[in-house]
Amino acid sequence: MCIRDSPKSALGALFLAAASSALAQTGSAVYDVTFDSTWSSSTHPGAFPGGAHYSPLIGAVHGAGVSFWEPGGIASPGIEQMAETGGTSSLRSEIDAAIAGGTAMTRLQGPGLGAAGNHTMMITATPEHSEVTLVTMIAPSPDWFVGIDGQSLLENGLWVDQITVPLVAWDAGTDSGTNFTSSNQNTNPQDPIALVTGIPAFVSTPLGTLTLTRRHGTIVYGNGLNPAGTIRVDGSATLGSTVTVTIADPNGVMPTPAQTFLAVSAFLPTTFPSGRILPGFGMQSATSNGELLIGAPLRRVPGDPFTGSPVAHDVVIPNVPAQVGMSLYAQGVFFAPGKIGVTDAVQIAIGMP
Repeated sequence: MCIRDSPKSALGALFLAAASSALAQTGSAVYDVTFDSTWSSSTHPGAFPGGAHYSPLIGAVHGAGVSFWEPGGIASPGIEQMAETGGTSSLRSEIDAAIAGGTAMTRLQGPGLGAAGNHTMMITATPEHSEVTLVTMIAPSPDWFVGIDGQSLLENGLWVDQITVPLVAWDAGTDSGTNFTSSNQNTNPQDPIALVTGIPAFVSTPLGTLTLTRRHGTIVYGNGLNPAGTIRVDGSATLGSTVTVTIADPNGVMPTPAQTFLAVSAFLPTTFPSGRILPGFGMQSATSNGELLIGAPLRRVPGDPFTGSPVAHDVVIPNVPAQVGMSLYAQGVFFAPGKIGVTDAVQIAIGMP
């Protein structure tokens, strides 16, 4: 394995080189969420009532510890109200309770839309709150809706670039009406949430799409060989900004003083999500294994000596629009007589402010 040196003052040039070659976690990511409906009389013949529209969008950015709805599940009062009337007060209360309990981070709200409407909102996610739920009533209808439930923005521990979800029609299972303008027919007991099957055009053709597109993001990743806290990343990975990557030795396994540097690449290893095992290079103990979590070629960015306290590296992202959408991967390295330690790694996904 060959690692090339880069001057500590040339981190911006390092990003340029990486970009040209690529033609308990910290971090966050910003996404645009676009609801785009294509529902019309031509796309859904026989399934386009007068006054067709959607109720106000409502949802949350949340963690895996909470679910607001799911196929096969029983609708909560909030989902029932949304699907039957378009009201959002009950679901707002459910989301706010999850936020207060720490299982959700942000309540999402958007306008009601016409049948051919679209709307984009910007959201922020974190490793602990990396799932998105968003729903809206198909109106008029007995209890039908479209949306996503717990859509994860992470894949193999990294932020995904883009996800597009077809908007299929769901039946909340709370009203037994069979057509768009059926009178209220309460379903008791409730049926499980399921796809609408009685409207052929809804079965064959989605009503539109929901697309989540990453603007920028940072995240720590690894496979559990190291203790938590060997590396953290702070700051927004946008053009012209500075991201701080801090490496540490939480278990005190490194002799002091030790040299430090960041190994940086525009590539993931070919074995990802597994890394290349490095015997004895771990930070769990003096003899534990570490792993190389970034791909070749690597560049080395020297840092300050390690004397027992965390060492911060400031990574300046040049204001070069061509780099938008590219990712850089960095991993900390400690080097001392008798011991080399490698930290977990970070993804720095570059985007617009």
